[in-house]
Amino acid sequence: MVRIIPPEKPAADTLKAFLVTNLSATQLDELKRTFETGAKVHLNPMLHLKIIKAPQDYRNASHAYIRTHETETGNTDPFVMIDENLVEKNAVWYVSDFADENDIEAGFAESERVLMKALIRTETLAISHICWQEGNPPMGEELEALDSCLVPLRPEPVQSEPISAEDEGNELWSADEIGVY
Repeated sequence: MVRIIPPEKPAADTLKAFLVTNLSATQLDELKRTFETGAKVHLNPMLHLKIIKAPQDYRNASHAYIRTHETETGNTDPFVMIDENLVEKNAVWYVSDFADENDIEAGFAESERVLMKALIRTETLAISHICWQEGNPPMGEELEALDSCLVPLRPEPVQSEPISAEDEGNELWSADEIGVY
């Protein structure tokens, strides 16, 4: 008898999410359900979301302030901001880091003062995080496809519509297509 042992799956990342608005228990459950469906949490998790109530000084602060503060405390990983866009657009803010030379050279940001962030539909958060961490496609490229007026990003960009699967011709990337095991 031959036994084939499947390859070990890498552990899924955990993404910190700051809750900066008041949500009902129903709204919070819907957020979790939508995220988990997109992240395939019950089958082959790509990403876990750790939702925490934001500190008081984050409540009305800019995303740039929060990114700076998180970096100063040692958290250089991307994070999520859950605000009123969740209720209005079923979307959250994905906050990466400040632009670097590559972002400027590619024309995605006008300076290193620009925060690379995107308003993204909750169901596509996990797959977008994985793709952006790999740089394929870069976040700036997806923002440019959404609205060419957004790019190059400026220090206080205004993104009114979230990035979603509809932006890719109604195709949702699968874990198999991007090499997540």
